[in-house]
Amino acid sequence: MPARLSTALRVVGTSLFALAVLGGILAAYVTGYQFIHTEKHYLSFGLYGAILGLHLFIQSLFAFLEHRRMRHEGCLGFMVAAPFQPQRRLVSCARHARLLLFQFSQHLELWRLGSTDESGKDGEVLPVSRVPEHLVQLKSKGPEHIYCSCVSPCGGWIAYSTASRFHLYRHHCAVPKYSCAVTALAIHPLTNNLVIAYADQQLFEFSIPEKQYTAWSRTVQNDGLHKAWLERDSPITHIAFNPRNPSHILLHDVYMFCVLDKSLPLPDDSASLMNQSTLKQLPATARKRQLHAFKICKKFQPLLFADLLDENCLVMVERPIMDIKTQLPPPIQQKKFGT
Repeated sequence: MPARLSTALRVVGTSLFALAVLGGILAAYVTGYQFIHTEKHYLSFGLYGAILGLHLFIQSLFAFLEHRRMRHEGCLGFMVAAPFQPQRRLVSCARHARLLLFQFSQHLELWRLGSTDESGKDGEVLPVSRVPEHLVQLKSKGPEHIYCSCVSPCGGWIAYSTASRFHLYRHHCAVPKYSCAVTALAIHPLTNNLVIAYADQQLFEFSIPEKQYTAWSRTVQNDGLHKAWLERDSPITHIAFNPRNPSHILLHDVYMFCVLDKSLPLPDDSASLMNQSTLKQLPATARKRQLHAFKICKKFQPLLFADLLDENCLVMVERPIMDIKTQLPPPIQQKKFGT
């Protein structure tokens, strides 16, 4: 029997049983019928007490059967639905400079990777010819915790954000202040443009060399993003780039992966934001007229990580929702009788 049908039948059955018990109790109370009683009616047992006893017995029986079913299925119960908590990276890599940026709650640490001149077998630990070097430590200004951070591929720029402030370090370059918190940021390896995603789903692109928003970013703010994009309730958690196409920005949250092509026009609210399946059915000329900047995939959920492994390989990491539920402590995973 399907799970939804089984649940519906249990709810209906429980409701009918509760109504029957309520009707019986009222009838017994009104009639006052008694099976046995003492001479002066100090003690008695009647229809009212019999119905209450039957109710307690059947309710306990149902609870026992439900508990045995849950144990047989290997689960503790039903979890109240809640949004999946996004996972954020605490380590960023400057590939060209061979640097790692570590994010802590109140500071950042920039390290240069160590190296070895030896070679060995797979799994063998090799001696280090140059030890890792601690280059920079940046402390957060004020009591707020660091929310997200990144380092440019060349290692020359470090950016981080708290709940209310955004900081970019090298030559004290300042990014214009915005009213919402930053959820993800990344620096393009070729253009040195800083792409920022905010909690209200807005996207900005800031040119670090020119110290101003790019022309594309100004177009986005003037024309606005699609209504369906802005109404999403899951924040962008990671931003990456396609090294073969500088106009491609790779974005993802927990429930979708998106390739944003800056060379294509932004869709207006009358167009479908997810139109890939529709485009496949159109002839080439009609397809070109309906192309827009957003290419969205919702196949992988919940999505923890997505990035290019190399120019021709995209790696995605997802964690099944049932795997998350089984890790919840028993007080959170509870099922009440009749629900």
